Amino acid sequence: VGRLSLYLRRLETLQAEGVARVSSGALGEALAIPDTQVRKDLAPLDSPGQPGIGFEVADLARAIRTTLGLD
Repeated sequence: VGRLSLYLRRLETLQAEGVARVSSGALGEALAIPDTQVRKDLAPLDSPGQPGIGFEVADLARAIRTTLGLD
């Protein structure tokens, strides 16, 4: 749960910057978390990433908000 809130804050920043997609590598690098851990943390959410394409920022943020009960 702690890392999900970190991901959400980063995703909200990316949304404000107009970024539509983010890779697990870029997300992990920004937060000093290995990309493998990012993928494991986000796997159970209803916003699967696509290899080589990444995650839709808005969809992933929405899924995290729902999981954390913030919507």
